[in-house]
Amino acid sequence: QHNCGVESLRAAAYALDEHVRLLGVDCEMVQTSQGLELARLTVVQVGLASMSSYSQKLLQSWPCGIEPWRDYDDYDDYGGSSDEDGPDPIGCQPLVDCLVLPEHPVQDYVTRFSGITPGMLTPEGAKQAGFPLVSLAEARATLLEVIAGDKDESRPAVLVGHGLENDLAAIGCMVPFALDTSLLFPHRHGRP
Repeated sequence: QHNCGVESLRAAAYALDEHVRLLGVDCEMVQTSQGLELARLTVVQVGLASMSSYSQKLLQSWPCGIEPWRDYDDYDDYGGSSDEDGPDPIGCQPLVDCLVLPEHPVQDYVTRFSGITPGMLTPEGAKQAGFPLVSLAEARATLLEVIAGDKDESRPAVLVGHGLENDLAAIGCMVPFALDTSLLFPHRHGRP
């Protein structure tokens, strides 16, 4: 049976997880009087170590076993839950999810794309939305701390995201290792 390289992909996923920590990064920006500024930072660790038993079962059985987009009953059999409060079925461990107070007056919240509303970037609004509200410096320091990892962690961190160049510019930092999916999988309308 032809498996379209799934065995190779599976082997690569296991091998990669032994050597690096994949950190998924996404930033949302708002338009201020000085240009785009960071308004939300989200970081998740992706990998086999953070996968639920259901996720590992998916990796081992797909494409000839469980179909993740259909088999939610089977998900329940592996200790998961199809409701929003259950474990993440794709092996992501949330590390950071915070709102960031822009340093300049906001002119456009770009809510359609960012999901950020005017009330969210206030202490009361952030608390009501369930997010910590931090300064840009605090967000940057938190990201750098996550990248550095635990003192016992020897694997380097690789940031993965779409349009990472823009995200890292908004945060104001550079990183040694990054995978930008906008370069790997270009959009027909060009780069973000």
